[in-house]
Amino acid sequence: EDFAQLGRCVEQLHTQVVAQEQQLEVAQSKATAAEAEVKEARATVQAQHEQLMVRDLEMKERLEDMELTVERLQALQQYTEGLESDLDGSREAAEENEATRQCLEA
Repeated sequence: EDFAQLGRCVEQLHTQVVAQEQQLEVAQSKATAAEAEVKEARATVQAQHEQLMVRDLEMKERLEDMELTVERLQALQQYTEGLESDLDGSREAAEENEATRQCLEA
């Protein structure tokens, strides 16, 4: 009877070992899957980071272009204001010339 009880204990231990081995395999499989997910997430984050860096660079270039455009527009506005001033001066001179011409004709 001791041998029978010993056999049952060995069988019970064997069953427990097999169950634990199966649990270990499941846990290892889950860990492997989680590692793959983490690796994929890291790759996604890295790709998004690179995209953001490219966008940031593009935005900086656009901003620089806009700043140059603003500077050019300001220079053009000053030039236009100068031309308007010159035109006003020319009109005044033309009016004076016309007045002088009319005086001379009279």
